[in-house]
Amino acid sequence: MNRRRFLATTGVVVGTTAVAGCTSSAGDPPPRRSNVIETVTVEDQSLHVQLEPTSEQWVMSRRDLSVDGTNETTGKTTGRSPVSASGESGSPDTASVLRESSRAIRGLFGQLSPIGVATAKGRGATGRTTSGGFSSAPKTSKGRAMLFGGAYVGPWYNNHQDTVSKYPVTATTLGAVYLGDDETFQESAPGPGPVSWDTSAPPSDGPSSAELTMPVVRPGWYRLSAEIEATDSVAGPNDDPQFGWESIDARVEQTADGTVEIAEKWKVSPRI
Repeated sequence: MNRRRFLATTGVVVGTTAVAGCTSSAGDPPPRRSNVIETVTVEDQSLHVQLEPTSEQWVMSRRDLSVDGTNETTGKTTGRSPVSASGESGSPDTASVLRESSRAIRGLFGQLSPIGVATAKGRGATGRTTSGGFSSAPKTSKGRAMLFGGAYVGPWYNNHQDTVSKYPVTATTLGAVYLGDDETFQESAPGPGPVSWDTSAPPSDGPSSAELTMPVVRPGWYRLSAEIEATDSVAGPNDDPQFGWESIDARVEQTADGTVEIAEKWKVSPRI
């Protein structure tokens, strides 16, 4: 069985659930689905970003990379030659299929619920700069609002299941930046992708390899990001492994007792 087809098919039932959301007649594709940044928290007056375990980082893409092997946990979902957990070309083993389908179902439910009507510019929710934009925007399973999210996302993936693949990735650079107060952010909120970082660092070996900390200099908006690339197991010698940046835009507020807390988190991913 084609692994990608199996994963996409599991989303058909979920994706056809009637939901409200922000839609548009524009033909823009939805944000890519991914699993890279595990948490963004405030610790000791600093923002702390923690990545998912390496074996659980993945991104969906319409690119078609060459197959050199497989990640033992996630594998690579491709329309060409499915790769089993053993690293050999051929049909995936049942356990791998069940693991991936379970993750896909959980992810789809997270992408679709809860859903609300959000301010739109083009296609999808873009209400980072509007009052009530966060509360009404579609949320991920981690409670983050989705930039460009909306009711069109599930149907789009269902209609393009034969052209979307899931790839294991790894972070090459972590970055963090203060984007400004609410007024500044409303005037120039950046889209997906890199910005001029206040601090950045390549992951190093050891337990702290997937972490980055940035002091909260003042209330306002911050971007915490990871630059990712396909793992060696799925990127062939002629492939460009770069997948750009996955980001969380966080709005930080100061409380009455002088501490800071995160009021909003937005998942900012490029359109697939």
